[in-house]
Amino acid sequence: MSDQQLLGIVILSRHGDRTQYYQNPTNYTSTETAITPLGERQNYKQGSFVASRYLNASSDHYIQGIAEVANVDQLDVKADAGGEGNVVLLSAYAFWEGVYPPTTRENITLANGTTVTSPLGGYQYVPVTTIVETDSPMLEPWTSCPAFTKNLNSFYASSFFSDKSTESADFRSNLTSYVGGRNTSLINMYNTFDYMNVNSIHNATYLDSLPDTFLAQTRDLANWHEYYSFSSPAPGGIGNIAGRTLMPMIMDSMNDIVNDDIKIAHYAFAYKPFISVFNMTGADSSAEDIKGIVDYASLAVFELWGTSSDNSSVTVNFLFKNGTDDDRPLTQYPILGAQNVTFESFVNTMEPYGIPTLRDWCTTCNQTSSTMGCDLYFTSDSSSTATTSSDKNWSGAVSPVAAGFIGAVVALAVAALLAGIWGFIIAPKRRRAVVSAYAPSESSMRQEDTIHLSEMGKPISGFVPLVYPLTTPSWGRLCSRLSCRRESVEPSNTVQNFALQSNVSATCCHTHESNHRGFVSKTAKQSCYLKGYYSRQTIANYVHLPNTNSERNLSIFQSSCLLLATLIRCSGLHCSFAVSRFRMPNSRPLTDTVSKKTFSITVLLPQ
Repeated sequence: MSDQQLLGIVILSRHGDRTQYYQNPTNYTSTETAITPLGERQNYKQGSFVASRYLNASSDHYIQGIAEVANVDQLDVKADAGGEGNVVLLSAYAFWEGVYPPTTRENITLANGTTVTSPLGGYQYVPVTTIVETDSPMLEPWTSCPAFTKNLNSFYASSFFSDKSTESADFRSNLTSYVGGRNTSLINMYNTFDYMNVNSIHNATYLDSLPDTFLAQTRDLANWHEYYSFSSPAPGGIGNIAGRTLMPMIMDSMNDIVNDDIKIAHYAFAYKPFISVFNMTGADSSAEDIKGIVDYASLAVFELWGTSSDNSSVTVNFLFKNGTDDDRPLTQYPILGAQNVTFESFVNTMEPYGIPTLRDWCTTCNQTSSTMGCDLYFTSDSSSTATTSSDKNWSGAVSPVAAGFIGAVVALAVAALLAGIWGFIIAPKRRRAVVSAYAPSESSMRQEDTIHLSEMGKPISGFVPLVYPLTTPSWGRLCSRLSCRRESVEPSNTVQNFALQSNVSATCCHTHESNHRGFVSKTAKQSCYLKGYYSRQTIANYVHLPNTNSERNLSIFQSSCLLLATLIRCSGLHCSFAVSRFRMPNSRPLTDTVSKKTFSITVLLPQ
């Protein structure tokens, strides 16, 4: 790769050492736990390792163009804040403290000439987006997933499992004195191992009493149990669900690295997604030692190599470091049968197995209850005549303009234009290597000054509830993508690399009271939802849209950016809006308008 540069990396990391923990082996609901100083130190060490490898200009693996001082526009960090409480989140913070330790260069000079350094000797604050499983299944998709539970029960009832249980029965019977009264059945083997592992780290008396081979033997059984619980013979199997929701996010992050300003994307969670990702990519086909529970603070890295002038030649390789021990180096593993694969090949191979939207998760899990609002999808699908080919084919065929509004539509586009997309939906961002053959040309997308609704919605990502304050960091990305922070605000600068299908459709749903924040409003008498369709992937951009004409303006503040969309007029099904972009340098009052554009939205009723 001597002729290529490292464009950026996608990191997967496990949390560090923690206190005792229990998870139900039949559905994987779990108890709270707490990180330890050792766990924080482990992740800090891994962060320092990443800095030495990827932020050191003299390193062969230096990321070209990455800032020496943390630049949040180059970083995208998400952490699971679900099953294990704040353990993963605090691990992520410790990791980034190692990547970007305090520095006196983290300062600002005031008007009076005084230089002020950030607290704690120049602490560098790297924002971390938290994902809670009750709000989004993206990082814990096995939770409340009937299809996964059914598959797990089938595994437990199989002769394969029964044979393993019989084979290990004598050994497991010897564990009774070392597990604090826990069940030593093969089904409960993860909890058995976890108890022994935690106590062997933190209880000297326990460690002295434990026979030498017991912990390793128990871990082998736990590895076997977890591997076959969170993997499948086929990449698209339900056992791989922990990787199937993660994979679309990984590919989107890769796309951000190739086509945008992101240098490092980081996803922090527990051990389960590692098993599925290894299985889906084939990384575990040549290495039996990674089939199971990765050690605390383990690190997997997707590296993207290429040149700034030719994105079509970008290649992906995969590396893994199991734990923090120095004698376990970051080692490259083949994926998709090769040491290096092209970015295009990686996306084309993995995309069909991904679960990119809430609708897909509901369908894959056969979840038809009010959990995550899944019943709305099934109710809508059974009663609406507006179901499209993209609804049926999640893998991304380009869909035609399909369905339309039912009921009042005047206020539809106001919220849809700038409203947040529910957190599970991470919209694909300019995956040019894949979609170029399917997307319409920019000239066919754009006539005069028309900006299609799908273009405006494209940059929005993250969980942005309309019924709560709009404080998510994703608004900053929206602002930058709309050129609020650039000198030029011509539409071509906004969407020049977007390969989208500019079709929109919508359906209205009957009242559905739910406490799933931002998905539907308890106070809504009737709720409408807008869906945008994009090339190569269906994005179910379900956004709450009040059935009222009163909300005609929507303002969004983030950093130095303000966006204001104002309804101008509606004629039939054609509505026009004015979009103003402002700047607020140094938090002073609004200055002059940078740009004001009028754009149009057209929605077709079903035939």
